[in-house]
Amino acid sequence: MALLLGACAGEKNDTDDDPTEVTVGTTTTAGESATSTEGATEPTTTESPTTPATTADSESTSPGETSTGAGEPEATTCEKYCVMLAKCVGLTPEEAQTCPQDCEADLADLEGECLAAATASFECHAGLTCSQVEDLEQGNEGPCTDEGIAQEDVCGFGNVCTIGGGGDGEPSTCEFSRECAGEPLMVMRCTEAACECFEDEVKFGMCASEPICNDFVQLEAKALSCCGIGG
Repeated sequence: MALLLGACAGEKNDTDDDPTEVTVGTTTTAGESATSTEGATEPTTTESPTTPATTADSESTSPGETSTGAGEPEATTCEKYCVMLAKCVGLTPEEAQTCPQDCEADLADLEGECLAAATASFECHAGLTCSQVEDLEQGNEGPCTDEGIAQEDVCGFGNVCTIGGGGDGEPSTCEFSRECAGEPLMVMRCTEAACECFEDEVKFGMCASEPICNDFVQLEAKALSCCGIGG
C-alpha cells in the first residue's frame, strides 16, 4: 500500500505568556517558522532544510518474507478448468486436489499445434457457466464449440484410444487391438502356434502362444509384453 507523507500546518498557540507565534492561514513548508521578538522591527525567520514527501511503493513484510508488489499470481489454465469441473460436474475432494496436476501432466504430453489448441479449449471451458456446460454435454452447440472442434482437428478426439480384445472361446485363439486417433492400428493375434504383432496389418513381431485368451487382463498383459501394445 503506497503511503504519502506530507507536511501539515501547525496549530496556533493561544497562551499569552508564550512570546512565540506560529503564523497560520497560509500554507508553509514543514520545518519553516517565523518568530517575533518584542521590540524588534523586523521578524527573524529561521528556515530548516525541507524534507521532500516520499512514497513507499512496496508493502512492509515480516522478517524472512519478500514482497514484490505484484500481488497473487494469476491462476493457471488448469486451475481455472478444475474449478469449473468441481462446480459444474462434481469432483471428490481427492479428485479436486489432484485435478490441476493431472491436467498439467496431460498438457505436458502434447506439443505444437495440438498443445495450443488444447490449451485454448481448456481456457474457454474454464469460463463457462454450469448451464452452458450442461448444454455442451447434451451435444448442443454453444460457447467453446469452435475451440473443441479445433482441438479434435489437430489432436484427434481428445487423444482417446479404443481398446478391444477377445476370441472364439478357445484359450489360445484370440486377438487384442488398440486404435488411437492419429496413430496406426495395433493388433496382436494369437493362435495355438504363436502370437503375432501387426501395425496397420503389417507384421512386425511374434512370440510364443499361451492360454490367456479367456482372461482379458492376461490378454492385455500379453499384448504389452509380446508386442508393446499398451492399454
